[in-house]
Amino acid sequence: MTEAQREVAAEIAAGPRGEVRGPFIALMHHPELARRCSSSASKLRWGSRLPPRLVELAVLITARPLDLPARVEHAREARPQGRLDGAIVEAIAEGRETRRIAARGGRGLCFLSRGSRRRRVGDAAFAAVRDRFGLDGALELLALSGYYSLMAMVLNTAGLPLADNAAPPLSHCHEVMRCDAHFHVFGPAERYPARDPKLRYPPPLAPLADYLRLARPLGLERFVFVQPSAYGRDNRCMLDAMQETPNSRGIVGRRGKCPGRRAGSAA
Repeated sequence: MTEAQREVAAEIAAGPRGEVRGPFIALMHHPELARRCSSSASKLRWGSRLPPRLVELAVLITARPLDLPARVEHAREARPQGRLDGAIVEAIAEGRETRRIAARGGRGLCFLSRGSRRRRVGDAAFAAVRDRFGLDGALELLALSGYYSLMAMVLNTAGLPLADNAAPPLSHCHEVMRCDAHFHVFGPAERYPARDPKLRYPPPLAPLADYLRLARPLGLERFVFVQPSAYGRDNRCMLDAMQETPNSRGIVGRRGKCPGRRAGSAA
């Protein structure tokens, strides 16, 4: 190591990180860049005015679509300190925005998930977080997303192993954001009865959870639900499933004329 590298490594080890690890192993080839990134992390992750749970959600939600293996390390650090439980970590890993995550993340979750999908945060989502945490808090949450996007690029490019040589949690994903553009879900008949008077087939029980178990190993990250004809105009089963599935859209049939190019679809 050069003198500059030893100096920066000592600074990082003396901080909350405790050692040079993860992306900083690669960044140490540019000591001044490593120093500035470490300073940003000290502020955004450990010195933020945001609640610790929201910070950890920001790490995981930003990392997930970028296929960042280090999210497992962050999750392991967060669990013993009571910031996130295992069920929430696994739900994010599988791409499910459950009610428990929404309750923990609230406005911050909307801010993060929309920003991750659209690569920008809309005015309403930004204003909601600003009203709750102040302008400083909203900017910190925005910067957290950008910071961990940078860390993802460094780690994915360097190909560094996880701590203790753990297996990459997303190694089954061959492409990020692969899309299934046409599939159906069917719920329990007592809750979602068939509506088509000229029913051509008995609706099977094909819940969302069964579909996702097949979809995840194929690397599917985006989803287009299609309303089954068996349900007619009753879209509840599809809409309920979409509530549990980020990066999803739905297609339904509608009576009469529909203005514009969105005719026949519900986004």
